[in-house]
Amino acid sequence: MPVYLGLDLAGSEKRATGFAVIFTSTLEDFGIVRSNEEIFSIIDLWRPDIVAIDSPLSYSELPYRECDLKLKLLGANPLPLNLPGMKMLIDRAIKLKNEMEKRGIEVIETFPHGILRVLGYEKKPKSKTKRGKLMSEILLLFGIKKGKYFSSLSTDEFDAILCSLAAYSYGIKHYIELKGEGCSIILPRPSLIRKL
Repeated sequence: MPVYLGLDLAGSEKRATGFAVIFTSTLEDFGIVRSNEEIFSIIDLWRPDIVAIDSPLSYSELPYRECDLKLKLLGANPLPLNLPGMKMLIDRAIKLKNEMEKRGIEVIETFPHGILRVLGYEKKPKSKTKRGKLMSEILLLFGIKKGKYFSSLSTDEFDAILCSLAAYSYGIKHYIELKGEGCSIILPRPSLIRKL
């Protein structure tokens, strides 16, 4: 059975990166790592087939790529690529992507706020408890069970779980692709959502 990993990647190894793992339609694991070494420890443990990363996976001389502009049409707000720190994030993401692909892992780009928008939500809640409650609702919509219990979530964990849902949607071929020259952003397709 395929394993899906979501990464809410930080630009620096000193800052928190969220991760989340979906296996057999179950959220099996999530948490916080920091270094590239820790990320690959998770990869070695779970051996994912598809990894969805919340980071641009390509460069542009312009503030926004074509796929970013399509995200903005959905009401999402990607950061401009010329902001300080974005180059460091993109450098790290591409380095990780290249290493993962050497291991036979498929790597896709996603955007958590874009996922929320296609699911009909404006933005993520500010409190840990409300984030936990909303994520429980979202997992139920996808038919994903909780293998690891939570009642509250950090921002990084919340976004990482959304990324893992993008990887899952891509794996079962129910996704939206926002495509532009040299870039592609994957979001879950709303028709995937189960009606309650």
